[in-house]
Amino acid sequence: MEKFTFGFIGCGNMGGTLLKAVAKKFPKTEICCYDKIIEKSNEMSDFATVLSGSCEVAEKSRIIFIGVKPQFYEDCFAEINGGLSNNLEGVIVSMAAGVSISGVEKLISTKRAIIRIMPNTPCQFGKGVILYDCNNFVTDDQRRLFLDSMQSCGLVDNLEEGLIDVASVISGCGPAFVYMYIDALKKAGVKLGLDDEKALNYAVKTVEGSAVTVQNSTKSVSDLIKAVCSPGGTTIEGVNYFEENGLYELVEKALNASYQKTLKLKK
Repeated sequence: MEKFTFGFIGCGNMGGTLLKAVAKKFPKTEICCYDKIIEKSNEMSDFATVLSGSCEVAEKSRIIFIGVKPQFYEDCFAEINGGLSNNLEGVIVSMAAGVSISGVEKLISTKRAIIRIMPNTPCQFGKGVILYDCNNFVTDDQRRLFLDSMQSCGLVDNLEEGLIDVASVISGCGPAFVYMYIDALKKAGVKLGLDDEKALNYAVKTVEGSAVTVQNSTKSVSDLIKAVCSPGGTTIEGVNYFEENGLYELVEKALNASYQKTLKLKK
């Protein structure tokens, strides 16, 4: 029987992104995939062998990425359990929000290695974050293979599973919040007289440069803020306005709202 190192069940936004990341390091002959929407499977045909069903992917792959939405998990595992039973060494990589390792264990008919991950969308450009944890069945070799396959995504960080839902509110939801801030900077710039293109470009480059500065500076974020704020200058006026109008509290409440929704989805 033909065997693959990696298999992907579901080739949507996140599944497709991770498949392409694996394909940067491993040849097409080592990767297989299946998506119920045939167009999505076909989009991956340059990077992977497209198989006829999810059960076949589960049976033939060493590392099995489950890229379906959490509400479809029960149906997905009902379909693939037969294939998993014939592939006891296959590692499940679960990426669904709110679905714990124990939640996955309840859906499968055999005890096996499970890696839970929470990736974010910037992984597609190699600037992402993947949080992960493993159950006790994952061997050192399996962990190394998984980490090797995700190298091109960005930061891949091991985190105690109990904290993954909390951290993913920053790394998983956070990109949307940052996009909103970039959009707000752009729109404010346009109202002050800039054209759309220039305002967006300045906002993007400023956010990018600021992130790089935080990452590479030995100063704390608070000290970096102070370094831009000359007493009586222009920046301090805007900073004071943000502080007086509760920017930090607003961000905290937004993250908490996302976290509470995660808890409601938890399995």
